Amino acid sequence: MAENNETELVRPLLSRGHGDQLAIKFDEAIIALLSSSSFSKAAKKLGIAPVTLREWMAVPEFARKLQEARRALFNHAMGRLQAAAAVAIQTLLDATKGTSRPDLKVKAADLLLSHLLRAADVSNVEERIQAIEEAFQQSHNRFHSYVN
Repeated sequence: MAENNETELVRPLLSRGHGDQLAIKFDEAIIALLSSSSFSKAAKKLGIAPVTLREWMAVPEFARKLQEARRALFNHAMGRLQAAAAVAIQTLLDATKGTSRPDLKVKAADLLLSHLLRAADVSNVEERIQAIEEAFQQSHNRFHSYVN
């Protein structure tokens, strides 16, 4: 992803205003980490030693902001993938119909089915986690109603 796109996505999560110099450097470091292909390249881009960047990563506020920025980029990427999914599915469906080669039809059908099964598995896990979380919350609430 280009650095400008990452900067646009991450900037709202970072410090606003003129803040102190360290906060500004932290913000620049987060952008460098997210837009560089390696840790050492991010440090070089910032003009600091890699050990300094590692020390900053141990600062709780820096680590929290970096995690938020990574999550924002991941969510953006997932949204783009979801938007492209319909086209990808249609391409596979077209491949099952549009070729006279049986091996390509079988491969396209196999891909469709394997993705469907994987999506079903993920959905099942999500439902089970939600049920566990709800049961835990109910148990937690009952416990606190007895204690109080």
